[in-house]
Amino acid sequence: MSTPPVTAALWDCPTCGRTFANRNQSHTCAPLGDLDRHFANSIPAVRATFDRVLAVLADVGPVAVLSEKTRIALHVRMSFAAFMPRRSPRQGIRRFRPLRTTSQHPIPLQSS
Repeated sequence: MSTPPVTAALWDCPTCGRTFANRNQSHTCAPLGDLDRHFANSIPAVRATFDRVLAVLADVGPVAVLSEKTRIALHVRMSFAAFMPRRSPRQGIRRFRPLRTTSQHPIPLQSS
């Protein structure tokens, strides 16, 4: 038994403009920041790794990149992964955390 694709319209927050699957979704209503600031103290290899993840996801479908205050979220109908880039190559991207996964997702996501 397969689940039909979700086609309901997204709700746009009238204050910050973010989209959500649920009307009046609870969230921190704040403007998004500059993506580059998350990598300001990182070596170039950390940013290159993040960019490679985005390139792989682009082959699957469109993904919004939300540069939030403390993380970078990847978002389709909802945020499904969060990145917190770090300074050194040893630390790299500290966390690639899937926020929600389904068996229908084309890329298997795993917590580190």
